[in-house]
Amino acid sequence: MKIEEEIKAKLLRLLSDGAFISSGTIANNLNITQDVILKKIISLQKQGYKIEYVKNKGYSLISNPDILIPEEITTDLDTDIIGKDVFYFKSISSTNIYAKQIADKGIKEGVVIVADIQTHGRGRKNRAWLSPFGGLWFSIVLRPKIHPERGMFVTMVASIAVVQAIKELTDLKPVIKWPNDILINGKKICGILTEIDFKKNTIVSVSTSSPYP
Repeated sequence: MKIEEEIKAKLLRLLSDGAFISSGTIANNLNITQDVILKKIISLQKQGYKIEYVKNKGYSLISNPDILIPEEITTDLDTDIIGKDVFYFKSISSTNIYAKQIADKGIKEGVVIVADIQTHGRGRKNRAWLSPFGGLWFSIVLRPKIHPERGMFVTMVASIAVVQAIKELTDLKPVIKWPNDILINGKKICGILTEIDFKKNTIVSVSTSSPYP
């Protein structure tokens, strides 16, 4: 994560409980000046965060925007590889296409590409995948040290991870329609598209897309 993004993420963490926090406390915690604090607050407000300031009390986060902001995604994210860097787009042709492009240029493993809208989302067999605002459209660049014949395991692991996450965060009971569809009450709520680029029987990169309509 870049230093600027890290400061924003830490600032959001300080404001996350909704209580007022003084600029002096923020400055001491983040080791930045009050002028820099003001610039960061203004930047967050432009992104859609509603932040209130009261004299002698400080700043308070009133509400968050309903968009996928990298600093908010990475705040308190406890992973070794995935999500250390997040690329966010309001609109993109396909997160998987972009993931493949940057993977070819040597981007490091674990980068996440997320978008509010995909204009040319794709499913298996190059079928069109409608990707309007309101879903989660994202891809992850992976570089697993496995033989290409085992590439399908990436899809299977992603499917299991999605199901486990939904069960941990909700009371819903998702099931996997092998290998790449997630169903709830018989209806598809997620599809996973894994595309592999390999050379000399070695996987170079895997772009895994997990959209939730």
